[in-house]
Amino acid sequence: MLLFAVVKFTEGAWLIVIIFPVLVYALIRLNRQYRAEAACLASDGPTGPQAQPPNYSRRVVLLLVDDYDLAAIAALRYARSLRPTGLRAVHFSLDSSRRCSWAAITSPASSRASASGCTARSASAPADAR
Repeated sequence: MLLFAVVKFTEGAWLIVIIFPVLVYALIRLNRQYRAEAACLASDGPTGPQAQPPNYSRRVVLLLVDDYDLAAIAALRYARSLRPTGLRAVHFSLDSSRRCSWAAITSPASSRASASGCTARSASAPADAR
């Protein structure tokens, strides 16, 4: 076997001769670590400290919306079904046309939408005479 490994070493046997023992050693070490961890977990058993479930007194749901459509309404309904203590629909406005449409949809009392840059244009006033 040793003669075969020496003769065929340059033809690809180096992979078996070098890599295989390294992998076997690594897997044996990994198995030893998992067994040690399992022993630690088993020792805490029924007499060890018990984990208490977390008590979350405040749940805030942030909903990222792109447009006011049926998908956003369905997402809002789902978010309300989670019974959060706070629910916020957040929209990041990157263009002024969407900002103006969101400012028109939302009411100023219930939202924090900034309508800066959105001017109401009447049909009688031209666009450049602001």
